[in-house]
Amino acid sequence: MSLALAVGVHATCNPFCEDKTQGWDKKCDWGGCYSCTECSAPAPVCKPFCEDKTQAWDDKCTWTGCTGCTECIVPEPVCKPFCEDKTQAWDDKCTWGGCSGCTECSVPAPEKTQNWGDKCSWGGCNGCSECGMCKPFCEDKTQDWGNKCTWGGCNGCSECFVPPPPPAN
Repeated sequence: MSLALAVGVHATCNPFCEDKTQGWDKKCDWGGCYSCTECSAPAPVCKPFCEDKTQAWDDKCTWTGCTGCTECIVPEPVCKPFCEDKTQAWDDKCTWGGCSGCTECSVPAPEKTQNWGDKCSWGGCNGCSECGMCKPFCEDKTQDWGNKCTWGGCNGCSECFVPPPPPAN
């Protein structure tokens, strides 16, 4: 016995499927019937009229008969491993072909009216220059922290967030 049959996978349409009176929408859910030709979705096609019409492809791709045209086929977004490894800001990386499917890219764009303190907590803003960073070289440089905290790669270091002195009485 094949592994497919042992786990209940049927590669053929059982004769009883045709004989039963239920609709194919129900029969296609049955184990012995889902391989019937009535249950398979037709392959998307690109009819000749799709090319001939002058409407925009955004419109034509919604038409029956045009969904299989190459202009209508949208590749699945992917998140390749290098996306996480690269140090550029996510708003840049999300424009790269291999990174558009990363979860950081599905965060809505920040509203311009919100303050950066809020925006910096969003995944899509990690690495934005306004959110500050603390790169390893910040600790190694000999300049004082007042100077280093003005640098783009150091403005997120904890030394840059020293609370102000208490008011004098």
